[in-house]
Amino acid sequence: MKLKLLLATLLGGLTLTASAFSIDSNLFYLSDALDVTSDTTAVKMFMDFSVNLDLSKKGDFTIGWAYSIVTISDDDNGTSTTFGLNEMGPRFGYYLDKEKLWGLFLTYNLQARADYKSGATDVEWRGSSYKFEIGYRPELTESLHAGMHLIYYTASFSEQLTGSTTFELVSNSRAIIYPAFTISYRFE
Repeated sequence: MKLKLLLATLLGGLTLTASAFSIDSNLFYLSDALDVTSDTTAVKMFMDFSVNLDLSKKGDFTIGWAYSIVTISDDDNGTSTTFGLNEMGPRFGYYLDKEKLWGLFLTYNLQARADYKSGATDVEWRGSSYKFEIGYRPELTESLHAGMHLIYYTASFSEQLTGSTTFELVSNSRAIIYPAFTISYRFE
């Protein structure tokens, strides 16, 4: 209900003068293994998809909807910690140049749900997150762009569910800065 009200307010107050839209995706993957006196491995993957609509004739302002997946796994000498996150929310964008190569993007994920496992701990966290991106995407073809984004991500979790019966209020958070390969297909 809150989401419908937010979208109706945002879209109702805007005059859509352009019909162009784009489909964007960011991807970052890292696998790391360290072997000194004990084995330590880490695997991290960040992936998101969004559909964006131009809000002006020039196409410099966009609004869209994003869906993100984050998977982080750390194993230190047999002790495993995993963090798996699914989230979605509105995405706002602004292109800094008329060619739409340099862009700033802000995503507010209204719904973030993470599964956290460490040793005997196995819980579900619920909250919200923000993602700020700045990046450069040169043209590969007339409609296809690819490049790199620098992303700052922060999530706050206020609810924790253990099993299916134990609910408690918590104050957990995670902040990450990472580079990502980005690809965008634009329909003009």
